[in-house]
Parts: sequence; C-alpha cells; structure tokens
Amino acid sequence: MGFLSRSIRRGKWPGLGGGLAVHADDAGSGQDWLVAGQAGTVSVRRGTGLAGCAVTGAARDLYLLLWNRGGAGSLRVTGDPAILAAFGQQLQITW
Repeated sequence: MGFLSRSIRRGKWPGLGGGLAVHADDAGSGQDWLVAGQAGTVSVRRGTGLAGCAVTGAARDLYLLLWNRGGAGSLRVTGDPAILAAFGQQLQITW
C-alpha cells in the first residue's frame, strides 16, 4: 500500500486502466485488497469491490507477484490481464 503512494508522489503513476482486486485464498477471511488504477491518483484499501481484473491464490505466490519476484502462473487471474501486467510494469520494486 505504501509503495503505490510513493510512486504517485513522484509523478510516476500513469494508472492501470482499471481496478485490480487481490485475494489471498489461503490466509483466512479478510485477506482482500482493491487497487483503483486511475492516472495520478490511487486508492488502495482492504476489502473487495468491482475491479477490471482479479488475482487470487496463495498469499506466498501473491506476495512474490506483487513484489515482481514471481509470475502469475500459479494464480487465478480473471478479467482483463492487461491491468495486472500494467501493475507489474508501473510498480517496479528494486533494491
């Protein structure tokens, strides 16, 4: 949640072209996040909602995907996969 707001403050957020819903299906209830992907603004919150793309899977695999350390091969992606691809391209976590 923090990395997105930092990218926006630096003027590096062109948006995703739609919302991205993330659901960890092995971590109990309440493990959902929603990223609104408009250019220049961001809304990241816990919970569910309408999104153009949803990605579901084990918390470990989601973590690796969201930190650009793994692919979506073991995850279930529904909706527009271009939104998930845009997230990976726009939010580059490097050390």
